[in-house]
Amino acid sequence: VSPKGHDANLGTFEKPFATLERARDAVRALKANGVLPPGGAAVYLRGGTYTVTNTFVLGAADSGSFGAPVVYGAWQSEKPVFNGGFRVRKFKKVSDPAILARLPPEARANVRVADLKAQGFTDFDAQKSYGYGMNNKTMRELYQDGLPLQVARWPNAGMLKIDEVLDSTNQVFACKTDRMTRWAEASDMLANGYWTHLWAACTVPVAAIDPVKGTIRLKEKPGYGMVKERPFYVLNLLEEIDQPGEWYLDRANGRLYVWPVKHPWFSELVLSRWDKPFIAASKTQEIVFQGLTFEYGQQHGLVLDGCINTTVAGCVIRRLGGTALTALQSANLKVYGNVLRTLGHTGMHVSGGNRKNLASGQIVIENNDVGDFGRCSRTYNPALLLEGCGAQVTHNHFHHAPSSAMRIEGNDHLIEYNQVDHVVQESDDQGGIDMWGNPSYRGVVIRFNRWQDIGGGEIPCGQAGIRFDDAISGILVYGNLFERTSNGNFGGVQIHGGQKNIIDNNVFVGCRYGVSFSAWAQTRWLEYLNRESVKKLMFADVNIRLPPYSTRYPELADLGEKANINSLWRNVFVGSEQMFFKAPKGTDAWDNQVFAEMPDLNAVAARSPFRPLPLTEIGLYDDPVRAKE
Repeated sequence: VSPKGHDANLGTFEKPFATLERARDAVRALKANGVLPPGGAAVYLRGGTYTVTNTFVLGAADSGSFGAPVVYGAWQSEKPVFNGGFRVRKFKKVSDPAILARLPPEARANVRVADLKAQGFTDFDAQKSYGYGMNNKTMRELYQDGLPLQVARWPNAGMLKIDEVLDSTNQVFACKTDRMTRWAEASDMLANGYWTHLWAACTVPVAAIDPVKGTIRLKEKPGYGMVKERPFYVLNLLEEIDQPGEWYLDRANGRLYVWPVKHPWFSELVLSRWDKPFIAASKTQEIVFQGLTFEYGQQHGLVLDGCINTTVAGCVIRRLGGTALTALQSANLKVYGNVLRTLGHTGMHVSGGNRKNLASGQIVIENNDVGDFGRCSRTYNPALLLEGCGAQVTHNHFHHAPSSAMRIEGNDHLIEYNQVDHVVQESDDQGGIDMWGNPSYRGVVIRFNRWQDIGGGEIPCGQAGIRFDDAISGILVYGNLFERTSNGNFGGVQIHGGQKNIIDNNVFVGCRYGVSFSAWAQTRWLEYLNRESVKKLMFADVNIRLPPYSTRYPELADLGEKANINSLWRNVFVGSEQMFFKAPKGTDAWDNQVFAEMPDLNAVAARSPFRPLPLTEIGLYDDPVRAKE
């Protein structure tokens, strides 16, 4: 397949097809004549740009077989790029007096305008606006030379505060700022905020403002309502293009306004256009995607539903408004050596395995570089949302996000040799890894990972490297390095109400608290276990009293006893204010050591039960298959 091909061709090197669909149909024709040949079938894509006009769809009929997969991959070292963007051209200086009057004085000579309708762009749907709502909707963005620009907002950095909530509908609030007088003619104005909880952000359309009274009325109630003093900012305002890199789309007139970082004559400005997944596969088997690039979409990259023996390797999935890879109800899934970057929502949402019988989904997520995610929907969109049973997450680099790097749900997962840094930079009550709410999650091992520089923004509660929330129990945290991962009231590891977690042989450096606790009394622990919703988790979704749970996890037999009893063994704390913060009575602590400065860990190991960490093995490793941007 080649951008220079034609679907009437033979599909050979000399006469390639033009589309994946034509190549898929050729594979179907091969299968119609019998089984695929030994080794399977390969669809090779030549380098160049493929303009995306439809989702590439695969179904069960497009499957390979054991030892004979169907491969969709780059030809040798060439780079096929599937582009869902719209190249914006013909930028001019703003000359309309009415528009110039609305722009800040410092912007008037610098802002450029392009007539999108005249260039053939016609999609001005208001719902595709800047991470609207809490439900991960489609997201439109503008990029210059591959870097996302900022929808014009105020303030440019930081946030405003709600002065007072003014009505029972939680839609009207006071915020007295002189800046509001500039917004009188604004349309399509939005407000993004942590309206009630600092772990739940959403964007809501603005219905009206009153500069005299200093009030803002939202078109709808934010998800959890609103509370005085909570932070927010306004965006999508022509009047707030006041620095390079900001832009505004006038939907009514089809015009794009931008203060470019570089002159448009010498750079490329692209508006994300494609509003559906790039690839959708359902119930396929033995499919490989390798060496492909997908970019400039408003929604998701690859969506795999109930697929078996699928490999996604060496791909670049970037500049999307949605999630790079969704693979639910998977079996034998391998996600290897990919670069997932600049994402509005989640890096990967993956599930597989059977929690009822603890059968592993045989999922491997390895050597992937996932960064700058959760950009538009800023909470609960991690690099990896993992559900199910028996996955391995190893040697990945997860970095730069407003909230968590991993959300782990399920049993018997192995999380090891990962580098995690610069996450939870904005939201509160979160960790680099978050687990929540289900005491039947067992067998999860988190070992030999490096956690660095976690936390930022407003933190009245806390931010941690690893956070076990609401009764998470029986998890092993072994041999990790935590560097500067304790913020607010949380330590490098935070345990909220759980029991029988083992925190063993870890090193905490520059953490105010090593391990912190939000302890539950025995009465609260039993009350939680007796909630109908929790009993459903433990006795309907699975049954912890019967095999395989009762045999695999015998400690579940006395789940209702010894609330808050966790084990803290052989840990090293360097420069910590406290090893343990609010440790409940009965905490099992043994042979933990405190140092003012970083010691030689090999020397510490030589004279104590502590064992050195395999620091040189953590993170990404070189491999010819691993993608490079």
